[in-house]
Amino acid sequence: MDLPSELRAKGRSLKTVDQALRYIDTELPAELQALPRWKFARDLLLAVQQTSKSRDLNAAYRQLKQALGNDRLTK
Repeated sequence: MDLPSELRAKGRSLKTVDQALRYIDTELPAELQALPRWKFARDLLLAVQQTSKSRDLNAAYRQLKQALGNDRLTK
């Protein structure tokens, strides 16, 4: 499922829910993965995969964007 808008994360372009989950699971340092904001973003992205609801997608997108910004990972 496509994100509402592309997000740029240091050297990466995140366009889909799958790409965002892969980024969190494989490219994000473990100390960041352990933070509540990243756990919450991941949980919301997983919910989108199950429900495919636009409301869930928008919430996951906002949380992902906020987490990237908080940790200065946006390009």
